[in-house]
Amino acid sequence: MISQQRGYGVSCWEDGCTPVGRAVVALLVQGQRTAALESRGVVRDAGAVCCMYCLEYADKAPLSKSLLLVPSALSVLLTLLFQHYQKFFTYNLQAVKEDFQIWRLVFGRTVCLDLKDTFCSSLLIYNFRIFERRYGSRKFSSFLLGSWMLSALFDLLLVEVVQYAFGITISSLPSGL
Repeated sequence: MISQQRGYGVSCWEDGCTPVGRAVVALLVQGQRTAALESRGVVRDAGAVCCMYCLEYADKAPLSKSLLLVPSALSVLLTLLFQHYQKFFTYNLQAVKEDFQIWRLVFGRTVCLDLKDTFCSSLLIYNFRIFERRYGSRKFSSFLLGSWMLSALFDLLLVEVVQYAFGITISSLPSGL
């Protein structure tokens, strides 16, 4: 009986499974369990049969890919072609507080306005794909959303503390991830 392995939620018969993984698991299910099959990464854990090949490559980190491609493409387009639209993507906290331009919180923190910042954030997101594969897209996206909301809250609080304690007005912060 083919079932899901604990923690991954990926079955070897789902669409994300590779033909090689299906063949290996099918051989195992038919009772042809040999050391050669076990050396290929097939595991039997509490009655669950899964191919580690399938678990490793079935999820190609879709959230990390989209976060890598979309903000990077927007950043490159804003830097090279549409420089006159960069003012809409600045992370201006005064506009958020006074004019209630909440969209600046999203776009100002997502799109980098400098190519070197875009490159550094792309490297960071590329390396974070490992965590998305390990924990799944749902947990990874909830972690990113929670981290994003906490950092936005801390940005607003720190700007208010600096203005109250030292009398320094900070109108805009660096944009990007």
